[in-house]
Amino acid sequence: LRCFAEADALATQHGLDNLALINIVWRALAQRRAGMLNEAEESIRRAETFPGASQLPSSPIAFVKTCVAYERGNRAFALSMLEEAQSITEKTGSYISKMLLRLVSASILIDCNALDAATSSLAKAKREIIGPVTAHYLGSILLNEAWLAHRRGELARRDDALRGALQRSTDLRTRARMRWYPRVMSEMLPLAVERGIEPRTAIDLAREFGIAPSFTDVEDWPWPIKIYTLGRFEILLGDKPPEFSRKAPKKVLALLKAIIAYGAKDVREERILDALWSDEEGDASRRSLVVTLHRLRTLLCDGKAIVQIGGKLALEERVCWVDSRAFESRVDRARDDPTELGKAIALYRGEFLPQEESTSWIVPARERLRSKFVFAVGKLASILEQSNQHEAAIELFLRGIEADNLVEPFYQGLMRCYGRLERRTEAVSTFRRLRETLSITLGVAPSAATQRLFESLRLN
Repeated sequence: LRCFAEADALATQHGLDNLALINIVWRALAQRRAGMLNEAEESIRRAETFPGASQLPSSPIAFVKTCVAYERGNRAFALSMLEEAQSITEKTGSYISKMLLRLVSASILIDCNALDAATSSLAKAKREIIGPVTAHYLGSILLNEAWLAHRRGELARRDDALRGALQRSTDLRTRARMRWYPRVMSEMLPLAVERGIEPRTAIDLAREFGIAPSFTDVEDWPWPIKIYTLGRFEILLGDKPPEFSRKAPKKVLALLKAIIAYGAKDVREERILDALWSDEEGDASRRSLVVTLHRLRTLLCDGKAIVQIGGKLALEERVCWVDSRAFESRVDRARDDPTELGKAIALYRGEFLPQEESTSWIVPARERLRSKFVFAVGKLASILEQSNQHEAAIELFLRGIEADNLVEPFYQGLMRCYGRLERRTEAVSTFRRLRETLSITLGVAPSAATQRLFESLRLN
């Protein structure tokens, strides 16, 4: 922005109206990239009222208005301005202007679900690749083609295009052009990491361009902060644990654990005060919260990691990855997708904060997460059993019993799978284990359905 100010002064001093106008337009694009949308709109107004603006090409102004409207979420206006910018640029624009507009247009059209129009725009751009001098546009074309295929559900085509884009991104000119498509990268790069498609390159791009993923449950993303709570408690800052000058600050870590236990989002401060400072008076407890919150932000080395708005606290999703939050997110969106269910189950490496005492604020979170794990295991194990993948189903049923040994359907599934594999001794042992567990813990016998299943296996 300082450079733009210097350019403004030089252009005005020497009467270079055309360059002055283009400078204003590019300033607006830079402001839009930085999220300074009010300032970008002010630059657009300045460009439109610039002396002699009517005598100069209007396509750059239409283009930047498109980009800013799109960032504002005003899609109808963005698409109308896009049509105007395309019409002018196709008639009078330079090669670079045409290529940039076609690719940015395609990206906006994909996000607006105008997929056929996006296909046409990408095809036009691809036809204009005429040799090694212009080949560096192919990376951006492939990146947008990957996004287009993803939105259409063409997963094999998506993966091929994404691989091609990432392989080309090692070229500096190619990578520089990808800078225009942060929204595409926020959706495609996490997929590349998860699916093992040039993951190292995807992570490098994410770091270079500061890309926040569109979904926040990818463990292998280059998160500034990672927090593990399932099976253990661990904080990683850039893949390294924080350094404590003396011993670990218990109250500071308790605050972090409490925020996570309450869901890590929109946590009312009153709940935290009741959990951690119930023995202090109102003003004193709030002062303790302020001091401890400051110390927690310092420990995490990021003032933006903990968001405090309107009497509520949250862990910033773009900064902090938390295994329990990622686990819940995956379970909630998995439905009947075996792949997603498997990824969710893999995140559950033990009960929530196992070394903590069963306090009033730990137990509900622990039980909520455990029940979601039980649900996910039951769902996936049933899918595997129905598709005759009995060994894999047995493994899952056993994991489920380990997490909760009172879930009778897990024993039933285990018995059925053993029966199908003609491992009747193990099926009988499973029934006896269930009978003993229910008798000792609840003082009841297995259900009639389980008894019938046992009899059928024994007779066969």
